[in-house]
Amino acid sequence: MTRQPSPVHPPAQISTQQRATRYALALASMLAACQAGPERVLLDWTAAMNRADADAAIACHADRAVWLRPETAPVEGKDAIAQQCRNLFASGTCTMQWTLEEVQVDGDRALLRGRLDSALAASPGNSAVHRQERLSAVLRRENNRWRIVRSEEHTSELQS
Repeated sequence: MTRQPSPVHPPAQISTQQRATRYALALASMLAACQAGPERVLLDWTAAMNRADADAAIACHADRAVWLRPETAPVEGKDAIAQQCRNLFASGTCTMQWTLEEVQVDGDRALLRGRLDSALAASPGNSAVHRQERLSAVLRRENNRWRIVRSEEHTSELQS
């Protein structure tokens, strides 16, 4: 028995309102997917650092995360990273802006590279030390959440 193909019908006309609604839903879906991705973790980390919120900054890291910074010993584990954050916040105000330049995702691992511009002022009246840092971060997805497992900074100080 030979199966007959179904007739092809031209797509139904949809109104401008329906087209706009479909477009908005598709855009919202793409934005939600992007916000849940590894990029979102570094944006959340940057926002937490700007608020001096150590708990929120630490929540972005895996238990055995490692920070590698120039001229300092590696900082290993969430507890040590938490202490580094608290020391930084106690020493003054910190403002950061993250610029993402590259994202590579392979299954449950991701590599993000970009630039972190920061300023640290010891007290409100003092001039800030400005830094531009090249940042590479490796993230791993654990229980459907991305976490930083390794971050490495390549820092150069700029004039204040």
